[in-house]
Amino acid sequence: MQVKVFVIHPGDTESEEELNRFLRSKRVLSMTRNFSDQNGAQWHFCVEYIEGGSPTTPGGRSEKTSRVDYRDKLSVEEFSRFAVLRECRRIIAKDEAIPAFAIFLDEQLAELAKFEEVTFSNLRKVNGIGDKKCEKYGARFIQLWEEKRGEKDAASGEPILENSGDGEPATGVLEGTEAEVREEGGAEIP
Repeated sequence: MQVKVFVIHPGDTESEEELNRFLRSKRVLSMTRNFSDQNGAQWHFCVEYIEGGSPTTPGGRSEKTSRVDYRDKLSVEEFSRFAVLRECRRIIAKDEAIPAFAIFLDEQLAELAKFEEVTFSNLRKVNGIGDKKCEKYGARFIQLWEEKRGEKDAASGEPILENSGDGEPATGVLEGTEAEVREEGGAEIP
């Protein structure tokens, strides 16, 4: 960890810009500021940072976060199950009025999609899904899974979890989910 101190007089836009450039270019751990009117009015900024770290956004997340395209990571069948699992999660999140990622992460759903069935046993096999999440969301999630896997796709009339005959997942499954998530302001679309 390193420390850099900036002293900025009110109206000194050049020093303000220097501070802002520095903050945008470093991984900032903390910053304190104090105003002093001794020897003229001035702001003192003490910045603790890591050299060579990725710059951070105001929320503290790295700017270099990349999204995962699960179509590349999962087979066609697994991705079809993944899309249905995301829809189940979206329904629970809406009912609970919480963000979808608070229930299960996409990474967890991708792991769960590798199983043929969604059961309490399989939920517990996924890293990050423990007894508390199983207790809180498991029964509802499994119930929605059972309901959704029996539904037919509106566009093709094919079962959602079977191929539509062209080697692709049944049409309309993920597209509808993406549109609904976008409408709700979600940011989890790969």
